[in-house]
Amino acid sequence: MKTRFALILALAIIVIVAAAGAVTLRSSPRLARRDTTYTPPAGAVVTMFPATGGTTVRTLTIEAATDVSFSRAFITDFQRAYPELAVRYVDLLSSALFSHAASLCESRSPSADLYLTVATDHLVRLANDGCATTLPAKVTRAVPNWAQWRRNVVAFSLEPGVFVYNKRLIAPDRVPRDHLQLIEALRGDTDFWRGRIGTYDIRQAGSGYVYASSDARQSATYGRLIESFGRSRIRTYCCSNEMVDAVAKQEILFAYNVQKSYAFAGARRDPDLGVVIPSDYQAMQTRSVMVTRDAPNSREAIAFVAYLTSARGQRMAAVQLSPLESLEAFHGVSPRLVSPVAVGPVLLGLDDQARRNRFIEEWTRAITPADPASR
Repeated sequence: MKTRFALILALAIIVIVAAAGAVTLRSSPRLARRDTTYTPPAGAVVTMFPATGGTTVRTLTIEAATDVSFSRAFITDFQRAYPELAVRYVDLLSSALFSHAASLCESRSPSADLYLTVATDHLVRLANDGCATTLPAKVTRAVPNWAQWRRNVVAFSLEPGVFVYNKRLIAPDRVPRDHLQLIEALRGDTDFWRGRIGTYDIRQAGSGYVYASSDARQSATYGRLIESFGRSRIRTYCCSNEMVDAVAKQEILFAYNVQKSYAFAGARRDPDLGVVIPSDYQAMQTRSVMVTRDAPNSREAIAFVAYLTSARGQRMAAVQLSPLESLEAFHGVSPRLVSPVAVGPVLLGLDDQARRNRFIEEWTRAITPADPASR
């Protein structure tokens, strides 16, 4: 009897211990299943492209600092070859994209499959920090060496900065055709231009910072230019599309360093908008892509990069992004333009925080002169 009781007691203890262990196992954070669900950042605009084949097998997630209106044609054309693939397009500002991407990479949290932006310096920085997937050589073979870095970051189009003006507000003979003419116009008739010219706020917009840096490297007149902006009480904007809209609505009559793709898209919609490609030089950016290190759908992401750099993708870029600039132009691009836009370590200098802060402080002082009467 005692033996049977002891056996029952021992079995009860084993059951209790096992149950306690099971509870501990379920509640242990170290053993919990890792969350693999991607969450778009706050403030992003998300557009879904359903699979065209009816049944979704996978969803490719693209975080982009490019308006969906420009990427739509690429995505829908790409889906013709991948009808079972849905695409989640997450649109946000370039600075927000970089902050979000860097945070996810550092914490190894679920990320998008691919980043697409004109702030190529941000992608080079992310790749340098180990946040990128190395692309197959067959994908990068079509791209010139200066338009890629370590097979991690690939540029697929050029994005020059251009002037946009309202034809109803300014006579053709008064429209500046280069940077020196712009300086002379602003200094020659301050009252006419005061509060009627706009550009990027480089404190907030990564694209604007890259354009301003390109200006500073390419032109000895950069200091005079931004001083003239200050005298003219220049208005600042986050994005190219906002500048184009401001010109169309006659809030301003002239916008400086607008991305060419947005400028021509606006001119196609509104015949009152004119576009000037500066004849002396153009501040230049590259529109680039990077597949993330932990991309859940890396095969499909790599396939999308291959499409963008293919002949088919480049024909689309020539029409969709701007009338001229695409990879076909990369091979014959002037050496004068290569240096400012080359994809590589030189772009890391743009993200040196001390240098960046100093540059932005000088720009801010120049466009906000101390003398209120000059404004």
